[in-house]
Amino acid sequence: MSDPGQSGLLAAAGPSDSAILAANGGGAATELLRIPPEWNLPGGILEQLGEYAGRQRAIIGDGHLLMILQALPQRGESDRDVRCFWRKPDGTWLSHPRAGGVPALDRMLKEYEDKIEELEEWENAAKMSAEYNAVLEELIPILRAARGVHRAMSQAHGRFPKDRNLLLWRDDTFELERLAELVYQDAQQGINFISASQAERQAKATNRLNILIALFLPINTLAALFGMNLRTGMEEHPWAWLVVLLAGAGIGITMWATLRRRQ
Repeated sequence: MSDPGQSGLLAAAGPSDSAILAANGGGAATELLRIPPEWNLPGGILEQLGEYAGRQRAIIGDGHLLMILQALPQRGESDRDVRCFWRKPDGTWLSHPRAGGVPALDRMLKEYEDKIEELEEWENAAKMSAEYNAVLEELIPILRAARGVHRAMSQAHGRFPKDRNLLLWRDDTFELERLAELVYQDAQQGINFISASQAERQAKATNRLNILIALFLPINTLAALFGMNLRTGMEEHPWAWLVVLLAGAGIGITMWATLRRRQ
């Protein structure tokens, strides 16, 4: 039996529009939940609906089940595509906005599966940080949505354990969530590996530069000092240049050995 309040709201929505109903307790989501006017939901479910879609979940009341799920998130779209699936006590399924019931939910889960497998291929082919970041940018909202779908399926199956469809969907959504998490972890590890390799190469380059500085800075400094136009008497000594060179080399080797011990 439908609630009188729902009938009034459905009438106000117009014959071609859906009624605007919503879920309670859903976080910061602002997507409106649209229920078809011909859906005569029982009062046990209607009393749990508010104005906004909120989080994904299963709503049970008077033997009925209403599932509020999110379709596959699309890249570049901030609004969620909310899907509603209604199971009647006799096991009949209806769906909105895409009709079909059970096949419609199967198609939605197949879209998740195909996209996650595509992102897995991208992750396997990635070689640079930008490629891994591109995978993560598209994967993160999908992983978040897949977790919500699995949580809702688990809730629904817990209340209707004999429903074969709910059992299969619960297992399928668990696999979707697990696969998405594996791709996420692999992409993160790829980025960490690249970052570590770059840091190691930079450290080696810095070490080589320090060695060059340690070897040549003393020689250049002494050469600059003795290259000044001052009369010291050493400029007339035939071996003065060799003494300066050996002194600079000795100081450079000492600095190099000191740097090596500190590493």
